[in-house]
Amino acid sequence: EEAAKKKAAEEAAKKKATEEAAKKKAEEEAAKKKAAEEAARKKAEEEAAKKKAAEEAAKKKATEEAARKKAEEEAAKKRAERRRPPRRPQRRRPPRRPRGRRRRRRP
Repeated sequence: EEAAKKKAAEEAAKKKATEEAAKKKAEEEAAKKKAAEEAARKKAEEEAAKKKAAEEAAKKKATEEAARKKAEEEAAKKRAERRRPPRRPQRRRPPRRPRGRRRRRRP
């Protein structure tokens, strides 16, 4: 009877130890999974931030390029304007001068 009790106690202890080990292993797996998910989330956030920064840089570059092109066109227009001689109006004929001795009498 003592031996049976002892054996039963050993079996119970063994079972308890096995359950504890399984529980501990499950907790470790859950922690590992959570850490992996956190790392993946962080990586995704970093990628998104990097992508956003790249898009912003591209947008800024495009804006600057457009402004530079516009300024260049304006400068070219001004240069062309300076090169072109100003339009002169056609010369008018001078008024006809009377020839001879005829003069206007003044009253």
